[in-house]
Amino acid sequence: MTVYAVIRASAFDHSGRSNGYTAPNPNAQANLIGELFRNARIDPETIGYVEGHGTGTQLGDSIEISALTKVFQQQTAKKQFCSIGCVKANIGHAESAAGMAGLTKVLLQMQHRQLAPSIHSDDPNPNIEFGETPFYLQHGLAEWKSSPGVPRRAMINSFGAGGVNACVVVEECESSIAPLNPQPTGPYLFTLSARNEERLREYAAGLVAFLQSRGNVDPASICYTLQTGREAMEERMALIVSDLNELVERLAEWSEPGTPDSGYRGNVNPRRGSKSSRTGRGVLGEHSLAELASMWVAGAEVDWESLYPGAVPSRIGLPTYPFARERCWIKNSPASEKRRPADASLHPLVSHNSSTLREVSFTSMLSNEEFYAVDHRVNGERIFPGAGFLEMACICGNIANERQVRKIKDIVWIQPLIFRKGSQILRTSLKHAAGGVEYLVSSFGDESVEEIIHSEGRIPFGENEEVTAGAEDRVAIEELKTRCARHEDGDAFYREFQQFGLLYGPSFRTIQEIYFGEHFALARLKLPDHLEAGFDRFILHPSIVDGALQATAGLIGSLAPSTPHLPFALDELVLVRPVSQACYAYAEFAGQETNRTVSSKFNIRLLHENGSVLVNFSNLFLRALSNADRDLSSREIKRLDPVGV
Repeated sequence: MTVYAVIRASAFDHSGRSNGYTAPNPNAQANLIGELFRNARIDPETIGYVEGHGTGTQLGDSIEISALTKVFQQQTAKKQFCSIGCVKANIGHAESAAGMAGLTKVLLQMQHRQLAPSIHSDDPNPNIEFGETPFYLQHGLAEWKSSPGVPRRAMINSFGAGGVNACVVVEECESSIAPLNPQPTGPYLFTLSARNEERLREYAAGLVAFLQSRGNVDPASICYTLQTGREAMEERMALIVSDLNELVERLAEWSEPGTPDSGYRGNVNPRRGSKSSRTGRGVLGEHSLAELASMWVAGAEVDWESLYPGAVPSRIGLPTYPFARERCWIKNSPASEKRRPADASLHPLVSHNSSTLREVSFTSMLSNEEFYAVDHRVNGERIFPGAGFLEMACICGNIANERQVRKIKDIVWIQPLIFRKGSQILRTSLKHAAGGVEYLVSSFGDESVEEIIHSEGRIPFGENEEVTAGAEDRVAIEELKTRCARHEDGDAFYREFQQFGLLYGPSFRTIQEIYFGEHFALARLKLPDHLEAGFDRFILHPSIVDGALQATAGLIGSLAPSTPHLPFALDELVLVRPVSQACYAYAEFAGQETNRTVSSKFNIRLLHENGSVLVNFSNLFLRALSNADRDLSSREIKRLDPVGV
């Protein structure tokens, strides 16, 4: 068992009379906090962090700080030495779970020896003068330092409606980081199980990353933890190794998709009666490690404790089960789409099917007040993102061909769609071509006579049956970060775009931070909170894909830092796995142009947080926007800016 901390003291009471059911009593709170410190027999100066109750109201927060200050100042005159924060800023008011949430935050901070930032705290409560208190708001991530000989200590303060007050002092447990019991040398029997092979390989990959980052970990404790601390599931594998290095090496080799199985493998399907009736109760007295491995993967029950007749290894913290991140919402099939009411849209970007016997086509009625217009501006103009045309092609192709689009080729962005005169009507037409269909997205000009082509491409349905990511199915994200000389947060990155008239609103500020390597850029993306509700209706959400395209600016900046570039063509897009709301964009140069400041070519991989490839963008071409181009009027820019990115 891992002990993260100990509760040094606790106290609770009832406030009694106050100004109302939800109004706290500052005197009662101060008396209780004083009792807490007396029970703990500690000096308040040794408290390094206070997890406040944090009502989020001017009255409640000011009363809480007043009560804490009153007690602290009875024993110390020091000011602003103790960090204070509240987990409610992250998760909201959790009612009866609020106390456990605060305790969990404190334990995690002790485990990592870091103080987490308090979000939404840039504008503090005007009724609180923090400069006159022992406390300061924790605005950023910081190391949690402690005085020599004094463990890290935190106080958790909580009070509830009706007058109940409770507080505890939590202290880090030094014994939890004591050396492990010495264990005999190998061989060791390593076991791992999951619901299916995909999860099993994912589990193995997570363990490899964990062990590589932690360095020297006792292999006996690893094996003992997995043997006795994890449920034995259907898909099983086992390895016999001599030391930690061999375990990491063989596990890394096994976790790669497509590699032949090494060690011992088995599938225990209870429905088919495949669970073995044999048991390994006698263990080494009757069986070798190889026999136990074979028996366990076949479904036998093993008495793991008897493997360790001497000193029993310690249970340690290891990565937990990698649950499949699958959406289980019911989605509309092409057949069910036909039963929609006449006024219901097929998709946020595709309004209805306008096909005739002569032509397959779809109509899109795009509002100039939606996120894709309001939050995506170039030189003050509301411009539809080029990533939106990719989503429209996927949706129309899915419906027309009654199967999923997995690839799009020969994509060209020709002219942008500008919301200059309000909402716009687009038409996506599809026609048969060799091995698939060609699509074309167009609209009509101001006089409704001239057809304006915005984007075109080809959907090769013959190549859509089986799609894999190839040999590089998984990218080591953390390893890439170590190869980056610098990184920026998202706010700084988007401020640079503004210099060139590229104004991204909240819906398209998806880059949270970006890392810059010598030949690549790695951006962490997250869908804005206000768009999460409708995310499951999209295949390639424009906000996420636009963020991936934005990541190329990190590479272009190293070549021509003062010159913005515009995407205008993409050789191929491959959808490998469903896009997630939080992911990474890994952009790198593709090919060697003679003059990259004129035209540059990139490959982009959209990655899951675990490194799995979600979408491949091959050979994205960008063209430099010259100074002469930037001096042109908005009407002339319309011919030059194909995507408005």
